[in-house]
Amino acid sequence: MSALLLKPVIVSVDWFRPAYRAGGPIASLDNLFRLCSDEFEFYVICSAYDLGKVPLQNIPLNTWTYYAKNVNVFYRSNNRNGKIIWKDIFKRFPDAPLYINGMFSWHYSILPLWFRSAVRKTIIAPRGMLSGGAIVRGYYKKLLFLKCAKGFKLYANARFQATDTEELKAVQNILQVSKQAVFQVSNVPKAIFNEAHTPISGKRLCMISRIHPIKNTLGAIRIVKQLAAYNVPFDIYGPIEDTVYWAQCQLEMQSAPNIRYCGEVAPDNVVLVLNTYNILLHPSFNENFGHSIAEALQCQVAVLTGDATPWNWLNETGGGAAINPLHEDIYVKTLKVWLEMNDSEFLEFCKRGTMAFRSRFSLNELKLKYRHLFYAS
Repeated sequence: MSALLLKPVIVSVDWFRPAYRAGGPIASLDNLFRLCSDEFEFYVICSAYDLGKVPLQNIPLNTWTYYAKNVNVFYRSNNRNGKIIWKDIFKRFPDAPLYINGMFSWHYSILPLWFRSAVRKTIIAPRGMLSGGAIVRGYYKKLLFLKCAKGFKLYANARFQATDTEELKAVQNILQVSKQAVFQVSNVPKAIFNEAHTPISGKRLCMISRIHPIKNTLGAIRIVKQLAAYNVPFDIYGPIEDTVYWAQCQLEMQSAPNIRYCGEVAPDNVVLVLNTYNILLHPSFNENFGHSIAEALQCQVAVLTGDATPWNWLNETGGGAAINPLHEDIYVKTLKVWLEMNDSEFLEFCKRGTMAFRSRFSLNELKLKYRHLFYAS
């Protein structure tokens, strides 16, 4: 499409690259831009900090800056002058859709809704914030906010993006909106099919995730400790978001020399890390998507995750499994079966997950759905 015909889209989100500690929502946007930047021009407004108020390095502040082809980012050094900034961008692009990522951020979810015109096309992506374990944390405060938002007609004429059927149901039930107001469009996975992969011998487990109770790092440690007879290595990667919770994890790890913390891993290095393992243990209580899971499956890494995720189909296809995180005994039994497979049997099992992933995720189909999301009236 000619650059003159590119449709502008205003994107509001708390964190964006080079931020990465907030995990999935950042990766979802980055992958979306890679997929659709040939026909949309994205203007991203975000904070100049990563999760935990960690300042981003080597970025221009408070001005539009080039990020990638047809992707421009405005990194705000502080949250003052919100009205001026939003009014200015809305005036600059009077017909551009507003694409809000998240539900409860004052500066990047609520204020843009407040200052937009009632006729501006607006899409809200809850990013899992209304689903499963996410909504129960601070449930009554969130419910009160949503009730107030409805009273102030904050979501008037807005559409919602649900990334799977469970999120679609959550949006409809909690926000009491019609089916016509919700589009079901999956997150965009990073496509890595063409990258070389050499299967490893033996079994090696890893977990790549924020260290937080909802990700269930502690549960993963308890599960692996019950496999002591197999002496299988288990390496944990990810930013420590909850220090109190991490202290509990460290205490649990003291009697398990085969479990170690390997620090944070940059998004571009996730595939390199995954290629040195063949099992991803991720017993999360809730996942809106799970980009490390998508990348693991493409790397022929078996995935064992929670059932409040979009990956329950692994129970039917092979290549992994999705199990209720409260049933740690079933996790242990499942891992024992995998650990007792010989290398060729296990490799064939892993390949089934890769093939199933490829059959379920068509980037061309996803691109059409996002085109409809941003163009539909």
